[in-house]
Amino acid sequence: AVAARSVTSMRAAESTLIARVNQIQDLRLALPADTRQRREVWDEVPSVAGLDEFASARVLADWVLSKLRPFEDGAGRFVGLAEELGVQFGIDVIVEPFDDDVIGAALLSREYPTIVVNATQRRQRSLFTLAHEFGHLLAGESSGVQVDRQVRAVSADERRANVFASELLLPRARVAELAAEL
Repeated sequence: AVAARSVTSMRAAESTLIARVNQIQDLRLALPADTRQRREVWDEVPSVAGLDEFASARVLADWVLSKLRPFEDGAGRFVGLAEELGVQFGIDVIVEPFDDDVIGAALLSREYPTIVVNATQRRQRSLFTLAHEFGHLLAGESSGVQVDRQVRAVSADERRANVFASELLLPRARVAELAAEL
């Protein structure tokens, strides 16, 4: 299963980024079963069953923030988050330029968790896309190819991923600190 984000309503079948994710999946499925690794940390992900997309996103973001080292501000923030996702969760983060409108995707497998980010987008959008796709992985989604068309979050899964990314990148406690400084 793959979750992807697109800035237009293009068909996923036409995306070179989705084709790349499918190639990665095919390669990983061809590997012997004993090379597949699943980190124990995935067993610790809090259950969000019964929670709406907003509450579940906040629970997941709070849990992740307790697991990750604080990441720096500025240009190194994307790299810092990508490295932490690899170290703590075993997530492969692939950043490549793709000549299409899909800006990111997650291979929704906890044995081989993978996030692909289109390198042609701006740094801030890349960071949000990385966090958004991580939200899909944490939520345990597993149904087919899902494409978030037009980045508007029409479905509950997409809203949860957006809220998760927002909460992860700018936690409520930090928002309160900034508001207090005003």
